[in-house]
Amino acid sequence: MPYYHAVIWPKSPRQQAQHELYGFNLTADQLWERFIEPYEFGEPITWEGRTLDGGDITYLKISETEQPWPEDVTTGFRRWDAWKSGRDVTNDFVTVPLGSRTREQAPSEQAAIGGEASAGVDWSAQSRVIDLCRRFREVADQLTKRHDKRATLVVDDEYDVQDLMHALLWIDFQDVRSEEYTPSYAGGSSRIDFILKREQLALEIKFAHKSRTAKEIGDELLIDIGRYKEHRDVKVLICFIHDPERRIQNPRGLEGDLTGPHDHLQVIVVVA
Repeated sequence: MPYYHAVIWPKSPRQQAQHELYGFNLTADQLWERFIEPYEFGEPITWEGRTLDGGDITYLKISETEQPWPEDVTTGFRRWDAWKSGRDVTNDFVTVPLGSRTREQAPSEQAAIGGEASAGVDWSAQSRVIDLCRRFREVADQLTKRHDKRATLVVDDEYDVQDLMHALLWIDFQDVRSEEYTPSYAGGSSRIDFILKREQLALEIKFAHKSRTAKEIGDELLIDIGRYKEHRDVKVLICFIHDPERRIQNPRGLEGDLTGPHDHLQVIVVVA
């Protein structure tokens, strides 16, 4: 289980006088609920009795370690050294500007695709699918820690990602349709994507492995986007690239290159 560590440098001189706000040894849920979501919605962040107003943030950074930090390391002047000794995963979590989302809809995703909301698009459904993609690695990791080493699903390839994501989608959606097809780049092998027909949303899944470069994945996605532009039941396409070993050197660049409107189809790319 990974442990996450957040650090916020405030904007106001009053808060700067108290130095950084740290949150150590966070679970993925704690990180999202106590830091990431308030940051995205521009809401106050409270941790260990200290509260920062929603706009009183210069930056939020996240690091990750495999083991929790002991309490004596997370206090006093050793905190910064502890934080920076972890792996910096800020770009995996801080993906939209401060305060760019609202509770009524998800304008961060709307802004990411470069336009106003399309008529009929369920933005709350879109946000839930994006959250599943962002937290997928934590779910996959947890499944490997079964009691008494019982049999489990180990996510080693694209089919494993599809199977687990298919199960997770049923938590929030009542009509999940799998669509099997043979893309021109796959050498005859079939693939399965998922259509949420009521929400007019499709989910395309890819797995980053050592024999597949970021450029190849991007080229494949362009072909898939072209196919979905002709799909009458889809207005939003979310492309999830599962990259557990972080083989993609510039994930935010890949997301930014393809995220946006493609004719009438809104595309969002998530690398996590």
